Amino acid sequence: MTGRVDTTIASAGTGKTTELVSLIGEDIKTVEPERILATTFTVKAADELIERARARLVDEGRGPEAVRLLSAMIGTINGVCGRIVSEFAIDLGRSPTNQVIPAEERDELLQLAADPVFARHAPKILGLWEALALGELKEKGDWRKHVACIVEKADENGIAAADLKVSARKSIEGLAEFMPVPSDAENPSTWDGDLRDAIGEAIRRADGVALTASMGAKSLEEIERLNGKLSRGESLSWPDWGRAMKLKVGKKADEVMVFADVLRAASVAARHPRLRADMEAYIEAVFACAADVMTAYEAYKREHGLIDFSDQLCLALEILRRQEFEDRLRERIGSVYIDEVQDSSPIQVALFLELARIAPKSRWVGDPKQAIYGFRATDTTLTLNASLGIAAETGGKPGVLAESFRSRPGIVSLVNDMFVPAFVRMGLPEKESSYEKVRRKADPAVDTPLSVWHFEGRYPKNQAGALAVAVADMLANRAPWPVGAGPNLSRPLVPGDIAVLCRDNADVYRVASALADAGIRVAAEQRGLFQAEEVELALAALRWTADHTNQLALAGIARLLGGTEEPTAWLYSVLAEGDDELEKLVPFASDLRQIRKRQLQLTPSEILDEVLVAAGVAGHSCRWGNTTDRLDCLEKMRGLARKYEETCRNTGAPATLSGLATAIEDDMATRPRSRDRNSVNVLTYHKSKGLEWSIVICTDLDSEPKTWPVLMPTTAVDGEVDWQKPMENRWIRFWPYPFGLNKDGVDIDVRWRNSETGRKAIKEADEEAVRLLYVGVTRARDHVVLCTAGKGNVDWLDRLAADPVTPHVILPTASGRPLVANGKYHAVRFVSWVEGEPVDVSPEAPFIALPRTMAVHDPLRIRPSDVASDEGTYTFTHANLYGEIPISGNPEMDDLGSAMHAIFAVDDRGRDMKARIETAKTILARWGVTGVLPEEVIAAADRFWKHLDERFPTGKVMREVPVHAYDGLQVISGRIDLLVEGPDDEDWFVVFDHKSFPGRPDKWDGHARKHAPQLGKYAKAVETAIGGRKRCIGCFVHMPVRGVVIGVQAMNAETGEQVATIA
Repeated sequence: MTGRVDTTIASAGTGKTTELVSLIGEDIKTVEPERILATTFTVKAADELIERARARLVDEGRGPEAVRLLSAMIGTINGVCGRIVSEFAIDLGRSPTNQVIPAEERDELLQLAADPVFARHAPKILGLWEALALGELKEKGDWRKHVACIVEKADENGIAAADLKVSARKSIEGLAEFMPVPSDAENPSTWDGDLRDAIGEAIRRADGVALTASMGAKSLEEIERLNGKLSRGESLSWPDWGRAMKLKVGKKADEVMVFADVLRAASVAARHPRLRADMEAYIEAVFACAADVMTAYEAYKREHGLIDFSDQLCLALEILRRQEFEDRLRERIGSVYIDEVQDSSPIQVALFLELARIAPKSRWVGDPKQAIYGFRATDTTLTLNASLGIAAETGGKPGVLAESFRSRPGIVSLVNDMFVPAFVRMGLPEKESSYEKVRRKADPAVDTPLSVWHFEGRYPKNQAGALAVAVADMLANRAPWPVGAGPNLSRPLVPGDIAVLCRDNADVYRVASALADAGIRVAAEQRGLFQAEEVELALAALRWTADHTNQLALAGIARLLGGTEEPTAWLYSVLAEGDDELEKLVPFASDLRQIRKRQLQLTPSEILDEVLVAAGVAGHSCRWGNTTDRLDCLEKMRGLARKYEETCRNTGAPATLSGLATAIEDDMATRPRSRDRNSVNVLTYHKSKGLEWSIVICTDLDSEPKTWPVLMPTTAVDGEVDWQKPMENRWIRFWPYPFGLNKDGVDIDVRWRNSETGRKAIKEADEEAVRLLYVGVTRARDHVVLCTAGKGNVDWLDRLAADPVTPHVILPTASGRPLVANGKYHAVRFVSWVEGEPVDVSPEAPFIALPRTMAVHDPLRIRPSDVASDEGTYTFTHANLYGEIPISGNPEMDDLGSAMHAIFAVDDRGRDMKARIETAKTILARWGVTGVLPEEVIAAADRFWKHLDERFPTGKVMREVPVHAYDGLQVISGRIDLLVEGPDDEDWFVVFDHKSFPGRPDKWDGHARKHAPQLGKYAKAVETAIGGRKRCIGCFVHMPVRGVVIGVQAMNAETGEQVATIA
């Protein structure tokens, strides 16, 4: 290592960004601003960092340095790596303009590349999938999700496709940790038959036995279901075996006898050789498929000139490691700042190590206590070891930010007592785990900033309803909940001050629905964007704009706009002849028709904007109330339209209006979070990281960490993690769980928990759960509410304890009792809530839709060859070339015209006549033109060349001249058939256009008139392109078939004077 690396542990709310801004400001005194490199976890954090750093420089009178800081490499790790790759792309032999696949589109493009691979592997994998009945775990999708996850893990850990065989082998070998084998005394060949016989016998024994309703009777139903499968010749899946070994039986002897043989026969499932064989075969097949998918995906990206975020990281790492680039990199990078280092993946740690080697000094800032993204390939052990190790090896200074600027003293005290002992057990020093100072003071108007709420109710839905009652009461009685309005000041709360944190998305949807049902506005992502009426209306309008024959779409618009006076009028209109009656029910139907006429001039997303704004769909939607949320949903729909166009650009597919309608409807989009300050925030603990609110309500304290069954592939490391070689010895472990929803009592669940891998996984999950709860509680500025429900289980809080017997945190169960954390008492307000009917606390703001006129814009690009018109006043002159081209039969004139254009473009009078005729013959044959002799076409060419020599003897002839120039707000783009330019000392040029028109002389002027605007556009484009140095003195239509050149001159209809050029 050549550079010094200082590290900073920044606890939540201790002014980490302020510290970074200060460090960068000091650094710029000795390092050029453009040589600063800083990475952040999110784009938002990067924007905040650079703007605050620039603002500080401006405040200090260092404006020029603030401007130069815009050239610094500050952004997310992928943004910074993208800059590095772009700057060194040519050195790598790559295009600097490679299109980067947005993260949200990667899965879609991967699926596109993988579809042929999936088709090849499906026959083998599907049989194993069904045998293991992995589809019972519905939340995890199908086998293709397993493949995609392996591909993702391989990308994150730099594992090549060819090396996936090693992961498959190690995964199979690892099954021995928890899967037993038959003993020598057992005969597995009879086990399938034993279970089949036992099931039949149980049904016979049950006849006449009074079974317990809640146990034996239900078990008999399960036995009969299994027997039905066997009777139909179907095999029992492994989840079927799991259910058979977990049958519930009453205590009566005769009931026990009914199911005894089934329980005994099914109990061997975990050590059944066929189960082991199925699991091994499935593991091997999925890894083989994943390797082929990786190969196909790489080929797809090469073919389309694409790279994804993983490629950016790998290419940047290659650049940083190549010795020939070191000098240039040292010139470019003077200081490095790494934010949120604890959330780094192994390849990112490898990048940071290389940057530390190149830069004279680096600063790594993070908080191991907030490492909560294990599912995103982060490695907490690696990042912690790397931070400690690199500081020690380079002589860097470790620092700690331990003064809370965010929370009230009562909250800080609780955080210290709740979490510090657990963090110390994880290996973090107490000094780095606790707050030492608090900047804010306690609010004298509040007895305690801590509250405990208990929600009565047996089911989660009832408990969510009780939470809604509690929040409604908080909003109705705001006096006990003052929130900060500056240093030690307070103000009444507004709904946006409140955040309800949930364990997962399902809990978010449930709580958000309960709050919405109670009349409380909610800022939360919710299911069903396309079930929102405003989006349904916009989509129907989009479909009818795309296809006027789509009566279903038109009827959908009419139904949604039907109102309450005649809600079924649209239905009677559907039955009428034609669509006229339906259109009468759609007030903006004429606007949609106008938009339809302009489809070819607009992109799909632009058409959507026209539909929403110009046609008034957004305005009509807002009249239904809940205006802000409806506009947010429509805005998300606009975002999906832009995403669709980006996907089309990446894949090379055409972007069409009907394609957009299909694509956005197929997207499993959620409704966006409301941005209204009068909305209560509901989100997961994970998504709350980096944010803060005045009041934080922590729910789901009864949830347990998810460790078993192992559903998806995970990253494994052989031996101890070496922070200096972060990507070595990594592989992917995949153990599919074979017993479906039977997650305990199936033998292997206990064996897995007792295995080395199981114990490690449980320990890591428990530790991450502690860190996640720490993140949640430390989001609060003024108040924290801890919630229990039902029986009051607090399994999540139990993870804070040193042992499972002695609780570390004890929540009160009645008013007047304290909360106990680490043996210390904390005063709390305790309230028990039940589901009820809260009052409406979110009055609807009025909305008035202003009328809008539809703006009609000319197309951006003008192709002169597409401009045709019979309008305008012109004069015409005729120059006879004295010779026509004889035509036999009826050739296709368009093909003849294309052929003659090509012949006139390449004909060279200096060549031998035979060669010229042979070229003309080849071109005519290529266009399939018969009935015209090549000799005649060459003769016509000679007549034309002679005419040019006589008419413009000093001119320079140029053929097929490309032209690109602005005409006001439009761009003229095309190719001129023939341009004659005067010599340098003469300021003229003329334009010719070849037309294969075979009509009579009385039709010549009319045909030339149609193409006059085209010639005018060409003339204007040339004058613009050359800056007006020369002017057009003539525009001509050459008709070689009739042997005539027609001059076209525009006239002023009022004065009769000639116009300088054709307009």
